[in-house]
Amino acid sequence: LDPGKAERLWVGGRPALQVLAGAAGEGRYTGGLLFDEAPYGVGYFVGVWR
Repeated sequence: LDPGKAERLWVGGRPALQVLAGAAGEGRYTGGLLFDEAPYGVGYFVGVWR
């Protein structure tokens, strides 16, 4: 995750995602999207790793 690109795109939470990626290590996981809506013009996404 490139810090400069994340900042230009106004992506929040990059440091937390980077820590999570490090904690996951080389494990094999699958992901799923549980919620993807934009009420009031703000995007919300909820996902799960298994």
